Order: sequence, then structure tokens, then C-alpha cells
Amino acid sequence: WATLEARKRLMHTAAENLKAFLEGKPINVVN
Repeated sequence: WATLEARKRLMHTAAENLKAFLEGKPINVVN
């Protein structure tokens, strides 16, 4: 499985994406 660093980075990215989405400008959207 992913290292702790990789997971923290992934969580940070997810949080940033969520924040951007809530602000009405989604980024890195994957369908």
C-alpha cells in the first residue's frame, strides 16, 4: 500500500479539490 507521505499528500490534494469544488471551481476532476 501507499506510504504515509503519499497518503498525506493524497488527502491534502483531495481536501484542496473539495475546497475548490465548494467554491465553484473544480480542479483535477476525473469522471
